[in-house]
Parts: sequence; structure tokens; C-alpha cells
Amino acid sequence: MSNISIAALSVILLLSELNIQNSYASIAFSYLPTRSESEESAQSQIKSSEVAMLTQDLSQEYFPFKKTLLIQYGG
Repeated sequence: MSNISIAALSVILLLSELNIQNSYASIAFSYLPTRSESEESAQSQIKSSEVAMLTQDLSQEYFPFKKTLLIQYGG
């Protein structure tokens, strides 16, 4: 299983645990500044993957939020 698949599954589990219903808010994604080449590589892979789009689609379909959910990468 790739790291991106694990990241996607982690987000899905997070959304299912929140169990928030009846809303139309979106998800915002934020990327903290990188501090190393490995962080730069990881950030680049996350940005080029479909994790954000998949998360947004799953949220709209199954886990809508009353307020915008911020998912922040890095740190």
C-alpha cells in the first residue's frame, strides 16, 4: 500500500469519526512551509495526487460539514 493510499484512508477515517451531517461547507487545504528536501518531496507528491479531490468528493457525498474543515499538511 502506498503512502498516498494510507493518507487517503486516514482522511476517510477522520471524516467518518466526525460524523457531521446536513451542511454544504467545503474543505480547505493548507500546506505549511517545508524545511527539508524530504518534506518538499512529500508536499509535491500530495499536491500532485488526487487525495484532496477524493477527500472533497467524499465529504460532499457522505460527510458534509457545517463549517469549513481545514486540512493542514506539514509541521
